[in-house]
Amino acid sequence: MRKTSVFFPAAAACLALGIGGVLLNAGSSRASTTTPGEFAANWYASAPYYDVQDPTPPDFTALLAATGEKVVDLASVQGIRKQHQCDPSWDGVHILQGPGSAPPPALGAALNQIAAAGGDLALSFGSTGDTSLGAECGTPAATAAADLDAIEYVHASAVDLDLSAAELKDPTAVANDIDAAGILQREYPDLFFTVTLPGGPTGLSSDGTAALADIPQGGLVPGNVSIRTGGAGFTGPAAQITALQDLNTQLEADFPWDRAVTYAHEGLVATAGREDGGSLTPAGFATVEAFAKAQGMNRLTLWSVDRDRPCTAADPGHGRAGDCSGVPQTAYGFTQVAADFAATTPPVPMPTSNVSATPHPTQCETPHPPPGSGSGSPTPGAEG
Repeated sequence: MRKTSVFFPAAAACLALGIGGVLLNAGSSRASTTTPGEFAANWYASAPYYDVQDPTPPDFTALLAATGEKVVDLASVQGIRKQHQCDPSWDGVHILQGPGSAPPPALGAALNQIAAAGGDLALSFGSTGDTSLGAECGTPAATAAADLDAIEYVHASAVDLDLSAAELKDPTAVANDIDAAGILQREYPDLFFTVTLPGGPTGLSSDGTAALADIPQGGLVPGNVSIRTGGAGFTGPAAQITALQDLNTQLEADFPWDRAVTYAHEGLVATAGREDGGSLTPAGFATVEAFAKAQGMNRLTLWSVDRDRPCTAADPGHGRAGDCSGVPQTAYGFTQVAADFAATTPPVPMPTSNVSATPHPTQCETPHPPPGSGSGSPTPGAEG
């Protein structure tokens, strides 16, 4: 079994000229191996998000063992918030590599737990403000290069382009992020791509539908397009299901699919527990899972594993801090539903290519080592 490698930061500033003048990291382990992730795409599509800024994440050793989950989605990678730099960072604060780099305090330990359990990683790109890489990097090529640095930093097998409501107000940033994902998909066909957009009980906003139109124009063929739900209007499973039905209609307007094929490319990212007037329980999430299976959907997941635990009686925030759900539940109840969806839906293979990719010429002396090569240094700040 291939285990996630979190021990090999990408070589700094190692760029070479790629297809069509696109700058990409020449020493890419993906370019030299084109090896898909071990797990079927179902597992990447259902990977629960982990908020890397959470100072008290769950015990991933226990979580993966208890639920059978195999993949965790790290959220999120952005540009540098204070300096507005085109450098990948965790949540706009902790630079991934280079001088002064250090992961959020608990991230290193969490990654080591996931790796030791034989799990794998998806990587989410997004921003709650104006610091997405698409906003900071200026061009699709520069955005793609920054994206690839982050992907290789943790050797992620799947990419989630998680566009926030704030970013959707900036069409240039959205186009840069989508076009960059299209570049990477063409260069590295073993990566699995999802796109996540915020929505309400009636589906996507006008900004969201505008972003939908950008996806085929940017040459990106995502394995899935999901609606992210939560907050006012999303109490109980019925509102989640209505949002999915409305998203289906909106997707049909921009993609050459009939209703059944559209559902096969559709997904949901539901907020676990209470949030801003909305509420969803694990039982309600299981009701949505039944709908998703009946329609043949290929993604069902949650924000986030950090919330997927009961609050203590003394918790005055009742889940509002994002470190518990605020609803009656056992630990990992939401993640269990997502894992069940991945395990019991028809298997979807990871994308593959019949043509082996050739590394671009490079001046770098040392290419990125492949996962599991056994050399290199631990992730800065990682705990054993």
